[in-house]
Amino acid sequence: MSRFAIIVDFALEDGSFDRFHSCVLENAAKSVSLEAGCHRFDVLIPDGEQGRIVLYEIYEDAKAFEAHQRTPHFRQFNADTRGLVRERSLSRFVLGEGI
Repeated sequence: MSRFAIIVDFALEDGSFDRFHSCVLENAAKSVSLEAGCHRFDVLIPDGEQGRIVLYEIYEDAKAFEAHQRTPHFRQFNADTRGLVRERSLSRFVLGEGI
């Protein structure tokens, strides 16, 4: 079974960067430390773009990602960041291992 990755691109509301960044860092740390199926969770800030954050996450498989979305820390992240995001896009990938 191939590992599963996602890229989530958040366009943030004006003035919400600091709050969103703090919340997403907490969610990332808990995801990696508490979820056996979460192998990587990077929080990326595009150079020169204070209104955007991109996540790169790798999971054991798609089921591990689905389980991630049901965790208390993910639900808390969603609640805490409500109203901070103007637009969000999510892309799903299968990792091309060994290429």
